[in-house]
Amino acid sequence: MKEDEPRTGLLAVVRAEILRLDLGCYHTGISIGSDEGFPDLTIWGPGGLIFRELKGTHGQLYVTQLDVILGLRRAGQDAAVWWAEEWHIGLVRTELERLSGMPPRERTPVFRPGFRRCGCHIDFDHTCNVWGATR
Repeated sequence: MKEDEPRTGLLAVVRAEILRLDLGCYHTGISIGSDEGFPDLTIWGPGGLIFRELKGTHGQLYVTQLDVILGLRRAGQDAAVWWAEEWHIGLVRTELERLSGMPPRERTPVFRPGFRRCGCHIDFDHTCNVWGATR
């Protein structure tokens, strides 16, 4: 299995869910000549605008990516990383459903047995092993 296959698989299922929910999405297919670090997906809908970097199970978050995510957050934007595990527990789908304007009672429940995440998903004030930022 190639190193980027989990990420590519995540991109495919996320794009399918975006299409199902009738959301807008931009993804740079070939980033040659682009500045480094910008998140993989820019997604918009009635519930707002989000920026998401996608990472497979063993993916690494690089400093340039973290810097852009932090900069977007300082500018008041919703920017974060979606890990492959977050698709499996329903977090990605729930965030996309919120963005589509779907009422909370109709959204997919987030299933988290044995799944633990530090505060980094909400607070980027530090780097930790969960994010795996590489300096």
